[in-house]
Order: sequence, then C-alpha cells, then structure tokens
Amino acid sequence: MVKKTAEYRLNRIKSSNQFRYYISFRDGRNTLCEVEVSREVFQAIETFGKVERNQTRWNERHIEQSELSEATFHKRAMRSSEDVEQVCLRNWQNEKLKQAISSLPEPQRRRLFLYLKGYTEATIAWREGCSQPAVAQSLKAARTHIRKKLQE
Repeated sequence: MVKKTAEYRLNRIKSSNQFRYYISFRDGRNTLCEVEVSREVFQAIETFGKVERNQTRWNERHIEQSELSEATFHKRAMRSSEDVEQVCLRNWQNEKLKQAISSLPEPQRRRLFLYLKGYTEATIAWREGCSQPAVAQSLKAARTHIRKKLQE
C-alpha cells in the first residue's frame, strides 16, 4: 500500500480576537508558498480533506486485498443477480408497505414499531400506560389494516 503524503497544510492562527486562515504548499519549483484564504475556503478544503481521508480508509477496509484466481472470477461471474423486474417489484412492494404503515393512526404505528423492535405486548402496555389487551387489539387492527392496503 502506498502512503500518500499531504500536498498542502492548513493553518489557523488567532490574532487579535479573530482567526486568520492559511494554506501552505510547495509549488512546481519546490518552493514553499503560504497563501491567506477566507474562512469559507479554509473550511471547504478542510472538509474535502476529511472526505478524501474517509474514502481512502473505506477503500482500504472494503476492497479485497487477496489475490483473485481464475476460479474465483468464474464463480463471481456465474453468480446470478437480480434482474430489473425483480428490483422494481421489490421497490414497489416496499413503497406500498410504507404507505400502508404511514396511513395507520399514530398509536397503532407507534405500538407496531415497538412490537417489531422486540418489545412484548406487556412492555408496550406498561410504557404507554394502558392495558395489554388494548395493545393486542391495536396490533391486530394494525396488521389487518396493512393487509387490506397491500391487497388493494
């Protein structure tokens, strides 16, 4: 792995209750140059540096570092992927489910999310200050409503 050295350096210097921003770099003749820039330019370059560093780290973590053999390439090439129709159908179903859930009354939606997160009906009832049968009825009504909406 090749380690890239910084091509510039950012400096923030405080003078008389305000900051001054500088960028130092070496020009084509290897002469050190320092330029004063506005705060906005300094922040933009600083943000760009962070994004670039994060992308480099992501690449180091996620790009395969091992050697690939012909067998591995063949295996990957033969792996079936989803076709466009499957992706479109799944996206359409997900959108329909989102709409069905968003059309639920707030208490039913809240209780459904808690139940899907793994909370028991008794715990949800305790959190909401109501009875367990009320929560059970609310969840049943939510499931029925979602089923109806998905069948439309």
